[in-house]
Amino acid sequence: MKIRERLTIIYALTAFATMVAGGIFIYWFSARFHHQEFFRRLEERVDLTEKIFLEKNETVTQAVREKFLHTLDEEQEFAITLKPSGLDSLNRLFDEGLGTKILRSGTVFFWQNKRQGVCKRYSLPTGEYVVVVTALDVFGQTKLDYLIKILIAGAILGSLLLTIIGYWAAGKALLPLEHKIHKASSISANRLDLRLEVKNPNDELGELARAFNSMLDRLQAAFESQRRFISNASHELRNPMTAIIGEAEVLLARDRTPAEYRAAVQIIQTQAERLERLTNDLLSLATSDSMIQLPVPAPVALDSLLLEILEKYPADRLMLDMAAADAPPMVVASLTLLTSAINNVLDNAFKFSDDKPVTVSLQMSQNGCLIKISDLGIGIPADEMAHIYQPLFRATNARRFRGTGFGLPLAKKIIELHGGQLEVHSEEGKGTTVSIFLQKAPSE
Repeated sequence: MKIRERLTIIYALTAFATMVAGGIFIYWFSARFHHQEFFRRLEERVDLTEKIFLEKNETVTQAVREKFLHTLDEEQEFAITLKPSGLDSLNRLFDEGLGTKILRSGTVFFWQNKRQGVCKRYSLPTGEYVVVVTALDVFGQTKLDYLIKILIAGAILGSLLLTIIGYWAAGKALLPLEHKIHKASSISANRLDLRLEVKNPNDELGELARAFNSMLDRLQAAFESQRRFISNASHELRNPMTAIIGEAEVLLARDRTPAEYRAAVQIIQTQAERLERLTNDLLSLATSDSMIQLPVPAPVALDSLLLEILEKYPADRLMLDMAAADAPPMVVASLTLLTSAINNVLDNAFKFSDDKPVTVSLQMSQNGCLIKISDLGIGIPADEMAHIYQPLFRATNARRFRGTGFGLPLAKKIIELHGGQLEVHSEEGKGTTVSIFLQKAPSE
């Protein structure tokens, strides 16, 4: 069922329920008014009955007598003494306990099945009396029955009319959504540049369009990144393969001297090693992408790990700054993955530093540990900083250095997998600083 039909049904049920509730409200107050009005008329009849039959008042005008002659439907009048026999008659003719009520109160209004009645007490020189008048409000009940029919017909017709209006209004309100659905259906992987129109950014449809456009922006960026990755990967893989095939064809073209064979095999070996590095880096990146949690996490002393990693780098180009601490900085990590990430960052620092010193610092705070690896090398152009985390991307000023472009993206993924953060600050010609933040291991 579409939203338009659901909204119409909800609107129709709401309208019908509202009209039924309003009809019950109107009927209850109308019935209450009619019953009170009829009780008032009965009370007038009681007063007239007392004047004519008990007081035998000769001053009662002819107009009053004529008024008395216009009796109510199935009207009955009773004049009963308040002696014990009279009270017994009251209880027997009417509801049980009417005699007790009239003794407590001068006037009693009561129902006898569908009949309404008024009982009123009078004190005369001849004794205590009660006058009771009962009748059926046929005219009032007829009007109430007619009112019920009007209310039912009004509820049905009104609900039907409001359902039609609701169906039209829902279609009118959802028309922009239908246009957006039609536009969204035309967007494909080849047309990710299309966007939904945002007419009113403050309503729900505007927010939906903005959210959808934002998702398209992310998808387009992901597709472009994927295209660049495939293009770069194809280029990087094709170069060593072309070199290997070319050297092999040269060797097979004719007989060579041993020196020429050794030189050609050396080239083939170099290109094969390059191809192996590319393949291993691709596998490492794919493995890190598929991980959702750390393999074999364990407490690791970060200072000891850093010292162990730095042993393979030239000491004459290394400047180490480790703040003294009361306890070793411990983090929960996968030793293999964390070592790989730090190695990748250090390899880049020493590679692109142009033989200048590399500074490695370890700082501790209340929440975690911060490793900073800084070099004074070639830096990264400002307009290329947005692409440094893309696999196989290499800055334009770094093409003369040997590498694959996997080190920094892989290091970032590994650090994020540890729940940490990796940030790069760089200025072309002045150097690069990579900051790695890792949370401390919870104390036992």
